[in-house]
Amino acid sequence: MLKNIKFYLDNASVDWMGIVSLVIFFLFFVGLVLYVFVMKKDQVDMLKNIPLSQDDTNESNSEHYEN
Repeated sequence: MLKNIKFYLDNASVDWMGIVSLVIFFLFFVGLVLYVFVMKKDQVDMLKNIPLSQDDTNESNSEHYEN
């Protein structure tokens, strides 16, 4: 079965799709890693504490979903 799929893909010349998707994934991953390393510590602390914060916006959102 895999021989048939490989044979079909070789004849259909779909090779460029695999290369393009790999390049897009690699560029996205590298960009995301660079973004994380460049982030300011204050922003990281704010994002880190979002699940633990008990401000009015979180309470109103939770009340909205409970009803």
